[in-house]
Amino acid sequence: MGINRRITKIKIKKEKIFISYQESNSGRENEWDEYSLRCCDLARPELYETMKKLDAQVCDICELPEEYEERITTTGVTFIYNDETGVWGIVLTAQMDLDTNPAPLNLNTPYKSNTGEDYTLSDTCARILAKLSEECFLYINGDRAQGKLFDAEAVNTKQDTKAIENREPLQIGPLQ
Repeated sequence: MGINRRITKIKIKKEKIFISYQESNSGRENEWDEYSLRCCDLARPELYETMKKLDAQVCDICELPEEYEERITTTGVTFIYNDETGVWGIVLTAQMDLDTNPAPLNLNTPYKSNTGEDYTLSDTCARILAKLSEECFLYINGDRAQGKLFDAEAVNTKQDTKAIENREPLQIGPLQ
């Protein structure tokens, strides 16, 4: 089952949310239309909670002590896709509060992929990313803190979420 759309980036900065995503271009193999959204509307609390869960993943990926988690705030996720192989991966962006400096330390994790033997995503991270992707599409579809803005169909979002959670190779599917 191919996916119809996929998140390429989410960034939360103060009260602004930036989301980039792609939708498959029906009838054209390995071609995606690209869209971005920059908005001040508050997201559902679940989006912020899911981003917060990535703080522990930043510690794990960067091999930092667990106690650093309380000082880390994940601010972004970049998804990287290889349409030929179906392999995808992520880079997490975060800030860490420092003890003696008022400016935070900016962190980018090394790339981690959905498949492979050496440096793959943990099951926990895959579940968090699946939930984050779902929350991003709910936000795009208008389901935000103030309630739904549009009456959007959620079937494709659920299918895409399941594919990410299972770390399946992502292939293009027809738009429905």
